[in-house]
This record gives sequence, structure tokens and C-alpha cells, in this order.
Amino acid sequence: MIVLDNATFHRKSKIPALARQKKCTVLFLPAYSPDLNPIEKKWAWLKKTLRKVPQSTGTYAGPDVPFGQDPGSLQSYESLRYPSGYTWMDHVRRAKNPGNAFAVDFAVKDFWNILDDNENLHLRMTQLNDFGLDEVAIARGYPPKLAGNPESLEYVLARRIGRNLDSLFVTVLEPYKHERYISNIEAVPNGVKLTYVNGRVDVIEYMPEDAFISAAIYAPDGELDYRYTNDAVAYTGKVVSFTKELALENAIQVEMDGPVDIDTLAGKYIYVDNDGKQSGAYRIEGASAMGGGAVTLDIGRVSPVRGLKAKNNLDSYIYNIKAGQTFRIPMPAIEEDQP
Repeated sequence: MIVLDNATFHRKSKIPALARQKKCTVLFLPAYSPDLNPIEKKWAWLKKTLRKVPQSTGTYAGPDVPFGQDPGSLQSYESLRYPSGYTWMDHVRRAKNPGNAFAVDFAVKDFWNILDDNENLHLRMTQLNDFGLDEVAIARGYPPKLAGNPESLEYVLARRIGRNLDSLFVTVLEPYKHERYISNIEAVPNGVKLTYVNGRVDVIEYMPEDAFISAAIYAPDGELDYRYTNDAVAYTGKVVSFTKELALENAIQVEMDGPVDIDTLAGKYIYVDNDGKQSGAYRIEGASAMGGGAVTLDIGRVSPVRGLKAKNNLDSYIYNIKAGQTFRIPMPAIEEDQP
């Protein structure tokens, strides 16, 4: 049986004739029946979430806020009038009805000519949330003017507005060439389920009570192939000291709560429980034991300096972390060999 809606070309005499040749019965839907046609629901979802209203003037900070330096930055970092970076993004397009889920498909240009075949590259961003978004916008930002850099980049900004919010944004990034390889993306309790064109199924779960992420890969027959658990265990402790000047090489000295395998720390991340104004996460490039539970973590070129206390005082800094703050270094666990 072939089920068709009432598109003009569906009513051509050739369609029923071809169906009869294949011994198929043609069933036409009623004249207006979006509830019976699954694709109509998808179109309705796309129209709702991707309908954008252009903002003809100003920046992401507001239609009356000019492009350029934040007016408050003339005093100090702490005096910024708008969130950092908002005044440096223009050509703003805001979704009319954000909803809780949306998808954006970027056409990607290989500016550095890394790939031999760089035609028809895409990056698809799909976000599924269990709460309504107050705003989804696309805005144009401008990277540093370095050789090979594009003149501008498109940014997607999704946010909620309010106080004492507890938000877990769920986003799937799908890079592909020519054709998509993910056939379906759906929300599941505490996570997301991905179904691939070849039948493979990935389930990524976040366990908020235990603060870890589990990723499982299932074969088309439903058998578990691989499971990766982030933060199955974690090293904990307190910050003792850190690099307090602007430098190309930076480090954080910590005191561990217990024994640690130094050789496993490189490539992992330390999450410092700071004041929350900026992320307290740093990638660990290397580690060395200092004795007595003390460990020095090499964090490379990422500085713990957040900004200047005063613009005209280059020797007075605001730091992103402080001595005495606690931290976690999540350690993963792999249950089976990766396929």
C-alpha cells in the first residue's frame, strides 16, 4: 500500500498506473489531514523554531547599542555594562518563537584548506531541552585578523532569562559531507538517543544526582558494543597556589585529598569551584608530584588571570580562581573495548 497526500503531481494518472504495475494499492489522505501525515508535524516544528526576525540596527546587546567596545570597559572589567562580547556581534536574527528545541545547519568553508575534498561541508546543530528557551538568535562575530582567518563567523546563542535557574542544555553537533549520517535525534530521560542511517544507536545519558555522563553504543541487533562513563571516579582537593602574572606557561598547585596516579592526569580537566562568573575548567597539559599530596598541574597558555582591577594599572589583576577553593578532576571508565 502506498499512502499519498493531495499534492498536484500525486493525482497524475501515471502514479496509480505505476503503483498497479508493482501490485500496490494507492490510498489518498483526506483533503486536509496534517494529523495523519507525519511530515507535516516536522514542517510545523521547523517553521515554529526557525522563523527568525532580523534586527536591523545595533548589536546582540540591543538594537540601540552600537558595535564596538563596551562603554563600561573604559573603567574596568567589573564595570562592563553588558555581558562580555555582546557588543562585538551584529547582524542579529532572533527566533520569533524559540520553543525548547531547534536545529541550525551551517554550510562550512575550509578556510585553511586542510581537506583534499572540502566541497559541501556542513555542521548541523540540534538542541533538545526539557524547558522553554527565552531566546534563540544567530549573530555575526569577528575573529582576530590573522592570516587564514575568515572575516566573520556565525554564532548561535540560546538562553533562558531569570534568576536561580538550573538549566541543562542538550546539544548534538553533527559534522557531515554531502549527506547526513544521523537519521533521528530524540530526547530520552536524562539524555539523548541518536539513530544512524546504518542502524547503529548511541545513547548519551547525564546522571544529575551523580554528575557523570555515560555514552553507550549499540549495534543494529541491540547488543552493547561500547560504554564510556565520564566522571566515574574523580580526584578532589584544594587549590594551594597558581600563576599570578601574565605568562605563556601557567600552572596550578593543588593539594590532593588522597593518592593520585600522576601519569593519568595529562589530557584531563580540573574543575575549580570558583565564584561562577567564568568557567573554572582548565585542561591539564602535564602534572608532577611535589610530595606530601601536593601536585603541580601544567595548564599551558590558559591564564588564571581574569582581568585588570583598573585599566590603567597593569600590575593589579582579578583572578578566576583562589587559594582554598575545592576542585574535581573527573576520571573516565571504559567497560568494553571500543569497536
